[in-house]
Amino acid sequence: MARLESPFPPHHRTCPLGGIVLPPMQIAGLLDGDATIVVSRFGGSPSPRPRIVVATRDDDPTPFALWSSVLQLRGSPLGWLRRRADLRRNEWVLDDPRQIIELTDWLVSTPPLAPRSEYLIDIARAASTIILSRESGTPAGDADLAALVAASREVSRSPQPLPASPQLTSATDEQIAWSLSGLIAADGSLALRNRKARYAPVMALSQRSDNRALLRAYVDRLGLGDLIVQGTQVSLRVTRLDDCQRLADMVRGHPLPASSPRSRQFDVWMSAVAMRGTRPGSSADMSAAFENLRRAKRYAGPRLLCSCR
Repeated sequence: MARLESPFPPHHRTCPLGGIVLPPMQIAGLLDGDATIVVSRFGGSPSPRPRIVVATRDDDPTPFALWSSVLQLRGSPLGWLRRRADLRRNEWVLDDPRQIIELTDWLVSTPPLAPRSEYLIDIARAASTIILSRESGTPAGDADLAALVAASREVSRSPQPLPASPQLTSATDEQIAWSLSGLIAADGSLALRNRKARYAPVMALSQRSDNRALLRAYVDRLGLGDLIVQGTQVSLRVTRLDDCQRLADMVRGHPLPASSPRSRQFDVWMSAVAMRGTRPGSSADMSAAFENLRRAKRYAGPRLLCSCR
């Protein structure tokens, strides 16, 4: 469970992956998909504290790309990095109340659009404010902090749909497209159906029901796919060929982060979408694309934020 002083290996100099700067609205989409935001007690702490963690499998260095992008966009870093070999996990962690407030201030113009993220970030900021007030000698505010802990638990557990936030309602189509790009990189599932189904392409993006408003915005604003509700989960499913082609065009203009394994998967998927429109679904090329997509999904081993040879 080692902290990383740098997201780059010792041999890193200059490379496309290491120089990546993610667009702020894509950062917001990645936070919507991969961030865990809580107010709780950690490591024997005598009182609750807020924490934001972005975690991925350790062959995905996107948490490191987030840290590096925020550093380059702000001019100063936020949080710290960790590689958890025991869990095969890469993490970007923010647990300093001052830095949590700095992050939320920085995100004002390009905020996360998922209702759950917006609600939890507000709770984390309020808890950070109380903790910093304590440090400056203001009365403790124990009851207020306890109420925030309870609210954090409730929204983290409850699948009840939340209303669209003002940020989501007022977002431009461009912001929504970048948000979708980030959320696909975090949570999207790309597939080509089996031979019997002629390798028809499908993209699925599942969220708990409290984030239904965000997926609805992708359908209504970008004209993509259908919503399917199953218990406490709601999924955006893109299956019609014209919708798949529209999604492929959107991703060409709003590319997934190069750090994300789903970026490589999407390249294969988009080539299959293009072939599906011009060639029989049972062709050898579609069968090869099916196998290429399976290979692209395999665990690739631990990676840092570097493509230097």
